[in-house]
Amino acid sequence: MRSGFGKAQASFRQYAAHALKLAPERVLVSPIEEDPSVQLDERVGQAWAFYGSSKDRPSMQVRGWAIADGTVVSPRQNLGVLFEEAGIWTATPLLAAETLADRMAWAMGMNHRVVGPSTLQIGANGAGTLTFQVAYRPPGPGGAGGGPNRIQQCKVTLTANHKARWSTTALK
Repeated sequence: MRSGFGKAQASFRQYAAHALKLAPERVLVSPIEEDPSVQLDERVGQAWAFYGSSKDRPSMQVRGWAIADGTVVSPRQNLGVLFEEAGIWTATPLLAAETLADRMAWAMGMNHRVVGPSTLQIGANGAGTLTFQVAYRPPGPGGAGGGPNRIQQCKVTLTANHKARWSTTALK
């Protein structure tokens, strides 16, 4: 695959296997091919969106992105790459603050969603922040939901040298 999709997918499989504490052959990674019709909506620029899950327990899942050179992006590693792919350090960003926040909530896992406004502020030197809140309602008996939403304040701190650091604080 000349586009680098194969390398990106293989790298994400290794990342998911490590995160899930499984052997790589026990991890299913989606999407399985480069065809645009099967790509996840959470793709950002040239960063393919992937999720990896256990073959035996599909609810064990990790989500993130990978690019053609095999760099894996997650809320915990290489996050600046995602924001570069979104073009936030350019005059014409590809994604709005709300969309970036939605992508980050998606990466947190199932049943996570952005609530309230999302704010992206970038200074003249390139440093800035993306702030938003995410609600999570754990699954309950029968899949209906297990109680009240858990709300987190999320902040991505952006540096002038195109790095990003993610932090969350529980609100309730």
